[in-house]
Amino acid sequence: LNMNKVTNIGGMFEDCHNLMTVPQLNTSSCTSVSRLFYNCYKLTTIDITHMNVTSTSNSDSFAYNCYSLTKLIIRNMDKIPTLNSSAFTNCYHFYGTTDATYNPNGLKDGRIYVPDNKVEELKTATNWSVFADIIVPLSTLEENN
Repeated sequence: LNMNKVTNIGGMFEDCHNLMTVPQLNTSSCTSVSRLFYNCYKLTTIDITHMNVTSTSNSDSFAYNCYSLTKLIIRNMDKIPTLNSSAFTNCYHFYGTTDATYNPNGLKDGRIYVPDNKVEELKTATNWSVFADIIVPLSTLEENN
């Protein structure tokens, strides 16, 4: 989908409880991704390759209640995107949990893949630092081709 003139895609997939994959979106003008994947319980991977996350200023509840989310992949990053502290609330694999339904081992076993040259900067950035131990270089991503 080419949405390069759209500035607000907040809530676009909100309450898509059975959403398992994310379509590629061109969001080069987007400044708000608030509640974009809110309550997408079955979503395991968000690959925002074509999303322009560096211009985003509102990421409130971006992936709130994405219980099954284990991977966030950011392939392009000129500057560190603004992250609201509620962006990944209840993403159990990012925080760890004892909820056996969504994270049977209770581990903080999710991964945030970013360009190799941005890993250290992102680990200390505001609201990203809580995920420092799961922010890893994009070069370590194993993809199924």
